[in-house]
Amino acid sequence: MRFERSFQQPGGLPNDGAFAHFSSYELETKGSPFSHWTRGKTVARWKGVELEEAAAKPEPVWHSLATSPNVEVLSKSPGGSFGLSVTIRRARDTSPPNLTALVKPLFDGIVASFHHHDGSDIQELSNRVSGTLGVEPSEIRRLLENGSRAVLGERTLLWRRAGGVQWNPGDDACVAGELLSDRTSGDASYSMSGEIFAVLPMRESNVVGGISNA
Repeated sequence: MRFERSFQQPGGLPNDGAFAHFSSYELETKGSPFSHWTRGKTVARWKGVELEEAAAKPEPVWHSLATSPNVEVLSKSPGGSFGLSVTIRRARDTSPPNLTALVKPLFDGIVASFHHHDGSDIQELSNRVSGTLGVEPSEIRRLLENGSRAVLGERTLLWRRAGGVQWNPGDDACVAGELLSDRTSGDASYSMSGEIFAVLPMRESNVVGGISNA
């Protein structure tokens, strides 16, 4: 599954210029380049980070990346908009993941792990995330305050919502993303590898936004 967002006005439409948004869907070949963005420098990458079987919330994804030694930071910042490529690998005896259901919590958790929380309401938020993950609040607070991997900057990363939290990663700056599925012979049921990279616009692009499936 791939998505891209472009900020150029689409051509060839009736009432050209009257639409605030335009979506386009198409099939692509797996491994093909993005249509509207060119990859720049790799900012951070990771490999073989284990995941829970059902990562339906950002918390376990954030925690897996935030505590993994398999994360490498290569640059301080992508410098604005960025791209994200993620590959989910599963053991051969497990079912393929539902990429459509997984993409939102997975990308939220990944992007959140490369932010630094600004410290607001930190103790209560740590307590609430602790209850979800079964991890000591002091450890959650340490990870939220750790800025060593914060290539996407500091922000109010989460806040209270009902009895839990609402995550607020800067995923609006992710203008090119892809989620791929693969099989492996490893022991872990699910693991992920990926990278965050800077992007440059392709000037010939004339589509405002779209999602394509590979």
